[in-house]
Amino acid sequence: MAALLSAESDPLVKGHTPVHRFTSLQSAAVLFLFLLLSVFLLLSDSPSSFLPLPPDLFFALGFAVFFLQYSVCSTAATVQTSDLQANCDTISSQISALVSLLCLILAYQPRLFVADVGLGAAFCLQGLWVLQTGLSLYVERQYNWWIFFCFVL
Repeated sequence: MAALLSAESDPLVKGHTPVHRFTSLQSAAVLFLFLLLSVFLLLSDSPSSFLPLPPDLFFALGFAVFFLQYSVCSTAATVQTSDLQANCDTISSQISALVSLLCLILAYQPRLFVADVGLGAAFCLQGLWVLQTGLSLYVERQYNWWIFFCFVL
């Protein structure tokens, strides 16, 4: 039902249309997939492993989930009412595309050191970008820098 309602001709009405609910549902599904991937990774690395899966498979699954996040963020950027929020979502989708590309490279070449370092740096960049987006869009201006410096220290 939400998929049919998301094809409305004017979806940009203050974030209360079914389009925004549908993209929020997609974002929640991607977050749930990240949670499942993390649980599977923890279960496979334990000494009494229930799921003895190779690390290459986790990078391939990481590629799939980050590519889904890229598509969800780029779709969310097109339906935003604010230019600032659309730009933040666009940059977040580009970082997710970079992470998915690095996960794909590591799935095929697991010993490639440059891709491993790049993946770690891209994870840090993604986290800092989410923090800065949250501070820029959802925190009052007077608390913005104070919260950022307290978090960094």
